[in-house]
Amino acid sequence: MYKQFVPKVISFTLLCCIAFLTPQLAHAYVRVFLTSGATWTVPSDWSGVNTIEVIGGGGAGANAVATEGAGGGGAGAYAAITDLAGLSAGSSINIQVGTGAAAPPDNTIGGTGGDTYFNRGASATTTCSAQEPQSVCAKGGVGGAKGTAAAPVGGAGGSSDA
Repeated sequence: MYKQFVPKVISFTLLCCIAFLTPQLAHAYVRVFLTSGATWTVPSDWSGVNTIEVIGGGGAGANAVATEGAGGGGAGAYAAITDLAGLSAGSSINIQVGTGAAAPPDNTIGGTGGDTYFNRGASATTTCSAQEPQSVCAKGGVGGAKGTAAAPVGGAGGSSDA
């Protein structure tokens, strides 16, 4: 058993040393957070090994009178796509970062959060859409509704389309 164990340890040690001594062979992961904007420029070191993650904006809670219950807004959806191909360094990609819905006026239901998408065509539409698909999209959460004081009605979470 000892003889079988030694070659595996040596192999693992050699692989670790090679990756350490030659960092260009090891993948360096870069995480970019986009919190606003309408376009994103593909960086020069873009490769087909990637993950794009999006989260839709949250829905607003309802604003009810004292005798009613006010439900909370639904959370924005999460969606991801891995190994997205076909993007060229320097090209401009259409994006949208969905915003959370604003607090509603007195005695009204909450609004829906905005959709978040990556790599959509030039359409003026600002929602996830099958008519003009995007690489990945997450819908915003639905606003909360009014209910009874004992049973407020919360908003539904968003859905994803990857």
